[in-house]
Amino acid sequence: MNHHRRRILKSLPALPALLTSCHSDQADPAVANDLDGALRYKFRGIRGGEKRIDAFKEEAGVALYLESGLLFAAGVFNKGAKTSGYGGGSAGDQLVVPKTLRLVRYSEDSRRRGGIREPAYDGTPILDVTVPVAERIPDEVLDRIRKYKGSLILKFRIHPKTLMVAWEVRNGRSYPFKRDEWGNAYTTDEDDMVGGDFCERRVQNRIIDGRSVLVESKGWYIDPETGQRIEADF
Repeated sequence: MNHHRRRILKSLPALPALLTSCHSDQADPAVANDLDGALRYKFRGIRGGEKRIDAFKEEAGVALYLESGLLFAAGVFNKGAKTSGYGGGSAGDQLVVPKTLRLVRYSEDSRRRGGIREPAYDGTPILDVTVPVAERIPDEVLDRIRKYKGSLILKFRIHPKTLMVAWEVRNGRSYPFKRDEWGNAYTTDEDDMVGGDFCERRVQNRIIDGRSVLVESKGWYIDPETGQRIEADF
C-alpha cells in the first residue's frame, strides 16, 4: 500500500462521526469502509470548475490520464496556461476531481492518436509518473466552496520530472468580499485559499495607503527535489 493510500486510511475512523452529525446531504456510513467512498464524501456538493495546465518549458507529446485510463488532457503545453472546464460525470470518473493523474510524456517523434483512452500517442513513453490529486485538496477549501457556493480551480504544471498540483477557490457571490474605497470587491491569496505546489504570476487589487492599487506579484513553485520555494516569472 503506498504512502498516500495509508494517509487516507488513517483518516477513515473519523468519518462515521462526521456522517452521523450531518443531517443534510448525508452519506451512507458504509463509505468509511472504502477509499473511493471516503473521497466521494469528502467532495460532496463539489460540482466542478476551471482547470489550468501549463509547463516549465514547451512540452510536446504530453498526456494526462485519469485512474480509469481515460484521457484528462493531451497536447503541447508551455508557460501559457491552457484553460478549460471540468465537472460532472463526463470525465468518466466517479469523482469530479481526479483521484490521481498519470503524466506520460512521449518521444518527440510520437504522433497523436484518436480516442479518449490511453495511449494518446503512438510513440515510446520517456516519462511516466502518477501523482495524487483529490486527497491533497484541504477540507477547509471544500468547506468554503460549499458554504458560499463557489467553485474549485484545479491547476497543474508539467515539470521535467513530475506533475505539480495546485488549487484555488473561486468564491461565490455570497462571500463577504473586501471592498476598496469605491466599493469594488477584491480578494487576497488568503481569501482565494491559494495552495499546492505552485502559484502563477498574479495581478490583484491591493489596498495601499487607503487606496486600491493593481499590484503584480511573481509566481512561485515548490522545487520537487529540494522542497524550497522558488520565485517564477509565470
